[in-house]
Amino acid sequence: MNEQDLINIINLIEYPDVSKTLRELGVIDVFKIEANKMIIIFALPDLNMPNRKDIANSIRIMAESFGYKFEYDFREMNDKEKRIFQKLIEI
Repeated sequence: MNEQDLINIINLIEYPDVSKTLRELGVIDVFKIEANKMIIIFALPDLNMPNRKDIANSIRIMAESFGYKFEYDFREMNDKEKRIFQKLIEI
């Protein structure tokens, strides 16, 4: 498998308890692969969400299985992103 295979797999990872992907919901804000490192910034509607570590770990497991070091951070969604997120999880 190659880098594109990894990207394709990550694009299929679903948000916990919702049948939408992290990508669809706008949770994956920044996604970069540099040498042997994957860097992701997650955008969340609330930075205190109890499942935020689970979200990061779902991608960390995939990244490490491909031999990448995984670095991540979180940021809070702005109001527009929160409205879109909320609308999408209600559908």
